[in-house]
Parts: sequence; structure tokens; C-alpha cells
Amino acid sequence: MPTTGLELCGRKVGVEKGAGTQNVVAALTEKCTAAGKQAVGEQVFTDLSSAALALQSKRLDAVAAPSASNTAASENSNGRFKTIEIKDMRSLPAATAVYGFESKKGSGLAAVLADALRKLHDDGTYQKLFDTWALSLSTVDKAQIAVNGSKQHQSK
Repeated sequence: MPTTGLELCGRKVGVEKGAGTQNVVAALTEKCTAAGKQAVGEQVFTDLSSAALALQSKRLDAVAAPSASNTAASENSNGRFKTIEIKDMRSLPAATAVYGFESKKGSGLAAVLADALRKLHDDGTYQKLFDTWALSLSTVDKAQIAVNGSKQHQSK
């Protein structure tokens, strides 16, 4: 199991076309080549199921995807896959993508959703839900729960 991003240099890593993880793998490739190592062998798939199949058939060494997606794939793999967190990759572009809800502008729903999530955070329900579904890598801090709070964009 790799413990640093540089251990993926020269390895075949699957990503979903158009996903933020393409940016993560591109940034990792830059780190690899700057360190004098081989680039990551990015292989792009139309969906994560296809990437998981390629991993299962040993055509890939790893799949880079949001932790929730990888955790679900691992839990349904009968022990064939394992989701790991590689801490030094969290600083790469899109590695800490924040997802949210979209609501009709002016409906007032956005503020209601944000308030509800903050209350779930405060009473511990938020963490319990993520722990129940083994998604602890996908949680956000309460301070990140905001209306129009994301400054992220997709560049690929």
C-alpha cells in the first residue's frame, strides 16, 4: 500500500473522465517528474465502475476517486479493494473537493439546508451518519457549511 503520493509515480491509476481527481493525478504527475520519477500512468474511464473492473482485473494499480466512491467500491468488493488516505495528496488541486446542494436562487432553501446540517453537526448526528457508512474521509468541518461557500472550480 502506498503511503505517499510519490509511491504512485510510474503506476497505472484510473480516474473518471471529467472528475476533479483528474486534476489530482495531473498535479501528482508534476510532483513525480519534478522528483525525477516516472509520471503517473493516468487511465481515464467513462465511469468509476469501469475503473473498478480494470483494478479488479489488474489492469490498474489504483483508482483515484472521491473517498465516498472508493469506500463504497471497497466495501462491496469482498475484500479485493481497500480505500486508503494518502495524506500528502490532500494538498493537491481538487483533492479536498467539497460537494454541496443546489437550490433555486431566492427560494430560501439553501439557508435552511445549511442550518440543518450545522444542527446535525452540533448534536453529533452528522459524524454518526458518516461513521455508520464508513465515510469518515468525506466529512467537512462545521465552518465549511455555508451558502455559496465553495470557491472551487473544475479546470479539466
